Amino acid sequence: MRRKKTLFITFIAILLTCNSCKEKLFDFNLQNIEAEGEWGIPLYNSTIEVKDLINNLDSIKYIQFGEDGTLKFVLEQDANIITFDKIYKIPDKSFDTSGTVSVSKSYANEITIPQVIQFNINTAEFALNAGRFKSGQIAITFGLGNLPISYSATLSTNNIHGENSEPLTLSFSNSQTTQTIHLNEYIISPDNNGDVQISAFITLNLTGLDNPINQVDYTCHLSISDCAIHSVSGRLTAFPYHFEENWGFNLPLDKIHLENIFLNNANITIYGKNSLCHTQATLNSLWFFNAAGNQSSLIPGPVTVESHTSGNQYVLLTDVTSPSIQYNNNMDSIHLNCDFTINPLGFDAGVVYATESSALDLKIKAEMPANMSISNASYKDTIDNSLYQAFEPSSIEFIESLVIRIAITNALPFNLLPSIVFYDSKTLQTYTLNIQQMQIHGSFNNVPVVNEPVYIELNKEIATEIINMDKMIIDFHINTQNQPIEIKDNQYMRVSLGAKVKYNNINL
Repeated sequence: MRRKKTLFITFIAILLTCNSCKEKLFDFNLQNIEAEGEWGIPLYNSTIEVKDLINNLDSIKYIQFGEDGTLKFVLEQDANIITFDKIYKIPDKSFDTSGTVSVSKSYANEITIPQVIQFNINTAEFALNAGRFKSGQIAITFGLGNLPISYSATLSTNNIHGENSEPLTLSFSNSQTTQTIHLNEYIISPDNNGDVQISAFITLNLTGLDNPINQVDYTCHLSISDCAIHSVSGRLTAFPYHFEENWGFNLPLDKIHLENIFLNNANITIYGKNSLCHTQATLNSLWFFNAAGNQSSLIPGPVTVESHTSGNQYVLLTDVTSPSIQYNNNMDSIHLNCDFTINPLGFDAGVVYATESSALDLKIKAEMPANMSISNASYKDTIDNSLYQAFEPSSIEFIESLVIRIAITNALPFNLLPSIVFYDSKTLQTYTLNIQQMQIHGSFNNVPVVNEPVYIELNKEIATEIINMDKMIIDFHINTQNQPIEIKDNQYMRVSLGAKVKYNNINL
């Protein structure tokens, strides 16, 4: 009695399923399957639309639709090429001087020791006219060995001054072993040849010495360090600079495998944001690549551009049309290789101005409309096996045979070769339906192609085997017959997969 009840429930469940699917799709009319118990079971009934496929991806920042609905791949990458501190930075300097002062027998109570420390802050690349410090310090240490002599000192320079043009001045005594001057917001104006002079006058107090002395030995150490600038003006040489960098990206096509995809008529646009100075650049190479060494160029060859100052605004430098770009799933990085000449006229360009934020930036945008040709790609989806869910073990023994029906309407502009595999996720066993003869033609003239359904009859042994498998793997291999195609948001593929069971005995 329990078996009869089980069969009855199974029959009702399947019958209700069929009543909810009245399309002609499952109206099987097979002369070779006639039995008392016979009905259709929908296994997979799905319309795969391009727009839904894209919108359901984890990230669509790389994939967009144009105004006409045409799909395109869009890659944008910012590149910070160079900032001014890579061209010029006030170098750390340190100076040590020493000397001896003779003391006559008729010495006065005080002796003054003048010191002039001079250093040059120009570099081979930049001759400074003036600059405002953001940070930095000057430290000075004066020593008289072990002589019990007190002293006072005054440090001054006309090459470093405050905002109100007052020269930097500092006084200290031997109670302060090392004195530090913080240069924040000071302005530095070297001489015409880049020299900075710092004068120090050290006054020795000889009053109260117990024993006369003949000479005084002294040492003086001065350092300028950790300097950073807010802004500078000066003359810059023609400064060559090489830039090379990789960026990773990931097209979120987890169900789509791409191999030998050729993207045609891609547009590569290069923008520049230049707050530095006039620059010439040659983009030697720009390509997709992966760790295995495969690469595909985004530009047909080296591209030379001029970048004039534009403040904080990006301006168009150039755009390039690439005739064909080969791409596959393994490519997950972009490589850029450039050579720049900053200020190509050199000193003849006159005085240039720069701030701490002055920089040269590029923005590279690759728009690749899905005008492509495909020699090998695939779409794969894993779903639950409805047969596994519909049948109870007690009803399977009455099955005599099973017919699988496959019907596909293709409004996509490429050919499809389907593959259907039943899969047991526990035992890892598989069974592949023999549908190698099923070629789905593409809609190359924008008219959906309705293919004749394919019927596959399976005997009791195989039917029992696949009913016990819990998964189905739907796989479509794709090609475009080596002709270019366009993919649009309204294109689709409708896949209907059903089963029909013949029972050898139905006992209701």
